[in-house]
Amino acid sequence: EGGVQPKEYLTIYAADRVRNVSAVWMGGTLGCAQCHDHKYDPYTTKDFFRDDGNSRFQNAINRLAAEGIVRGCAPRAFCPDRLLTRAEFAAIAVRALGLSRDVPNAFSDDDRHWAESAIDAFSAAGITRGCAPESFCPNRRLTRGEASAFFVRVDDLMQPLGQASAPTPPSYPPPGDPPVKPPEEQD
Repeated sequence: EGGVQPKEYLTIYAADRVRNVSAVWMGGTLGCAQCHDHKYDPYTTKDFFRDDGNSRFQNAINRLAAEGIVRGCAPRAFCPDRLLTRAEFAAIAVRALGLSRDVPNAFSDDDRHWAESAIDAFSAAGITRGCAPESFCPNRRLTRGEASAFFVRVDDLMQPLGQASAPTPPSYPPPGDPPVKPPEEQD
């Protein structure tokens, strides 16, 4: 077929260098990310947003976008340095937790808001109590204190699930006398 193609081999050598550097210095493999993704890989081949290339959070942003947890602030834009509103945080948390949006209306100030169903699900799960009686303040910026309270409540929601799914490990050695060996196993 004409022998060695210099441009093709430059690409192969560059890919080989990237794989070796990632394995040696990053403790991860990038072999799959060269052409496809895996669900739990920290590296993705798809770049969902055009404005996150200079962000140190680009891989995390793309991973959450691939899972359908985060969405952009505009078509193909994520706005990685912009602060979140309370509504945006509620929507992200509801998608991340897979909460049902089929819940009653919780607040009066979010009627016809783009995130109304997520805010209602956020409330029904007990993660928010609103910013005032019957109000959520969806367009207000999220404070660090509010974010802390939300995370504690999310952790409280998840804690029982983790405990229920893992049995309590047995104490070692088990209490009491050791079991008696059957006669055929005795010395």
